[in-house]
Amino acid sequence: MVAVTVSIISFALLHLSGDLAQSLAGPSATAADVEQVRKAYGLDRPLVVQYAEWIAKAVRGDFGESFFLKVPVGVSCPGRPEQMGDSTMTRPRSIR
Repeated sequence: MVAVTVSIISFALLHLSGDLAQSLAGPSATAADVEQVRKAYGLDRPLVVQYAEWIAKAVRGDFGESFFLKVPVGVSCPGRPEQMGDSTMTRPRSIR
């Protein structure tokens, strides 16, 4: 229940912070540019549909692409589980 609440709050904060399409398109973007960004990112669909797709991808470990770095979010996050795997998944050495 906590995870669902946190996901809803996170999603809501992302959308309540302003016009995401306008922010992504930039301050000098035309209305056509903003509409193109809105369509490219699926921001033209109902919020319920956007949330359902967002949560379904998150459950599969697909956190999308960073808006600013233009790389998958998993690549841009230091300390990812797959990076830690070498040190945490190995058997400890015996002490002699």
